[in-house]
Amino acid sequence: MNTHTWGLLSMVPTLIVGACSDDSGTSNDTRGDISQEVAADVTPDVTPDTSEHTTDSVMIEHGDVDPSAANVCGPAPWVRTSVVLSEWSSSPPKPITGAVATFSTCPDKSVVSDDTGALVAYATRAVPLYGKLSAPGYVTMSGPELLFTEDMEGADWLLPEAMLAVVPSWSSDAPTMLVIVSSDPTTEASSPCASAEGVVVSIADHPEAVVTYYEAGAIPLPSTSLTATSAAGVAIVSGLQAGTTVEPVAVKVGCNATFKVTFHTGRYPLENGVLSRAGALLTD
Repeated sequence: MNTHTWGLLSMVPTLIVGACSDDSGTSNDTRGDISQEVAADVTPDVTPDTSEHTTDSVMIEHGDVDPSAANVCGPAPWVRTSVVLSEWSSSPPKPITGAVATFSTCPDKSVVSDDTGALVAYATRAVPLYGKLSAPGYVTMSGPELLFTEDMEGADWLLPEAMLAVVPSWSSDAPTMLVIVSSDPTTEASSPCASAEGVVVSIADHPEAVVTYYEAGAIPLPSTSLTATSAAGVAIVSGLQAGTTVEPVAVKVGCNATFKVTFHTGRYPLENGVLSRAGALLTD
C-alpha cells in the first residue's frame, strides 16, 4: 500500500489527514513550538500528484467499504484518511474526544473522533476537497484544498479556545488565517533557507489582507514591529472576506517557498469564525 504521513489540516499544517509509509517519521509530542510541529509534518514533495493510479488496486484495497456509511464521502474509488487528534502543546499529547470532522464535498456527513482522538474517513480519490474540525472548547479550524491520490495517516492538533487571546484580530464574524512557515529538514544548517525567519507573507490578489507576524517562543506572540516572520515562522492574516478562496504567498530572498506540498493545492477557502491553517515549505 502506498500511503503518506501527514496532518489533515496540515489538514494545519498538520486538518486533517496524512498518508502511511514504511519510512514515516515520528511526531513531535511536546508541541511546544508551532513551527517545529509543522516541520515534522511537511514533506518536500511540493507538487500535488495528479497522475493516474490503478483504480482496480484502490477498489480491491477498500472493497468492503459501505458507501452509505457516515465516514464515507463520495463514490469509489476511495482513499483512506486517518488521523489522531490531540491538543496543541499538550505533553504527553492529550487526545481530543468527540471532535467532528466534515468535508466540503459531503457536508451532510461527519466523522467523530473516538476516545483515543482517532478519526478515519474515506474520500473519493483525486477529487478536490477541504476539511474542517470542531470540538467543544477548541477553535474550529479548516485546512487547505486537498487532492488525495493515496491513503494517508498521521497526527494533527487543535488549539484550545484560550489561545485566541494571542490572536487580536480574531472575530466570529470574519475569517482568520494562521500561516506557519517551516524549513525543509534536509536543508543544510548553514543555509539561510534552514530558518523560517525573514519570510514575507501576502495573499495573492488581495491587497486588503492584514498580516501580523509573531515573535518566537514556546507560545508565539504577535508583534506590531515585525515586517517578516521571526524564527517561529508564524503569521496571522485578517481583513479577508468569507466565501472566498485565497492563495497565500510566502517570499524569502534566495529561497523557494510553496504552499503546494504533497496533496495541498495551495488554495484555502475562508469562513467566518473559522481559523484557516496554512503551511508553507521553505527550501533552497
